[in-house]
Amino acid sequence: MLLFLRSLSSLSLIWLVLNYWLAVRLEFWFWLFALLALAGTLAVFWLIAKQAKLKPNLWDLNFFPCVALLGSFSALLFSEKVFFQAIIALGMTLLISLYQENYFRFVFQPARYQTNSLLNLSQVFAALGIFFVAVSLFDFMIFAYLPLWVAGLIFGAFLGLWLVFVLRKFDVPLKIGKVYIFGGIIVGLELFALVGWFPILPIYKAGILMVFLAFLINQIRNESATKPGSRRWASIIYTAVLISLLVTAKWFT
Repeated sequence: MLLFLRSLSSLSLIWLVLNYWLAVRLEFWFWLFALLALAGTLAVFWLIAKQAKLKPNLWDLNFFPCVALLGSFSALLFSEKVFFQAIIALGMTLLISLYQENYFRFVFQPARYQTNSLLNLSQVFAALGIFFVAVSLFDFMIFAYLPLWVAGLIFGAFLGLWLVFVLRKFDVPLKIGKVYIFGGIIVGLELFALVGWFPILPIYKAGILMVFLAFLINQIRNESATKPGSRRWASIIYTAVLISLLVTAKWFT
């Protein structure tokens, strides 16, 4: 069973490539695929959660992986460069495989996987989902002439939804909750700015931004798991570096 589940990631990549080919030729196919993928993914996870008798709040974790997959397909669809398409497809395959393996191990071996493990997976995929939401919104700003303020409101709503989900579903203490809110706002703003600058950024500049962004997310996660304030200066330094890179981005194009 686990071997079959691990093979789903490679099958999903073939399915995505086929749908990409169809979406280029049929305008309505992208939206049809999005609805079918969302409904099918939620249905599968709901059946698994029901069979494994998981806690009612745990199935909500699947919302963010669904958004990440649909958003990444949107990025794959609108990207015009084969290099970026290959990177997105490879990243999707690896992340789908990672999530499937850990999720189903949690389902079939609950004694070895606690709620904290699933929460960590939720954080990883929430960050991925938030990034792909920003990419998709920027694509719509270009191709569908979506106003910037509308894209910002949608992005802020999705980010706020994740923060409320984490704080309420897992009973996060107030002190740690402040860290989540502070970190979520900063990371959200940086991601939105990064996506906005992306078309004029050279590859090395975007790579540096993503590295420092990964450091910042890791520091925020560590701070939330330990005593708040213990790594605050590291988060401030990483944030300052990211802001300076964003501000000076077009000087290096």
